[in-house]
Amino acid sequence: MTIRTFWNILIKILGIWIALNCLSLVPQYVSSIFYSSDYFNFELFLYGLASILGIVLFYYFILRFFIFKTNWIIDRLKLDKNFSEEKIDLNIETQNILRIACIVLGGLILVDSIPDIFRTLFRYYQDHKIFKKETSSVWVVYNIVKSIIAYLLLNNSKLVSEYIIKKSKPENEV
Repeated sequence: MTIRTFWNILIKILGIWIALNCLSLVPQYVSSIFYSSDYFNFELFLYGLASILGIVLFYYFILRFFIFKTNWIIDRLKLDKNFSEEKIDLNIETQNILRIACIVLGGLILVDSIPDIFRTLFRYYQDHKIFKKETSSVWVVYNIVKSIIAYLLLNNSKLVSEYIIKKSKPENEV
């Protein structure tokens, strides 16, 4: 494995991690919009919409570069320069490393989201019984979707790694 391949894999793993962690932003903004719906202010609503759009665009560009344009990052930051050796002695294919990374990340996210599901379900039940207002329903849905995505990432790690490798190759190499 070359130094460039190592950095390629590491940046892709970081991109997958960022992609899965950015999902928590959507329910935060949705719940804040519901919370502020009692005091509807058009300027505040436009500000919230603009900030959601800005954050989604920011994460889109981060993900695009971290997962599909890793060579551009390596070239700009010169990450593969100034190493004493050109190769790292590992006999593992890039796709297998990405599969392992998908399995580990999916497992970590699944283990992290299971307690959150029960906590938000309990909070939803409390809000519904005590306050007769369901402010935590967005978080219940978010945690269930997060668990489903983690489960799918665990079970479909081969498809995810093949897709990342296929989309990150330059067009003339395909």
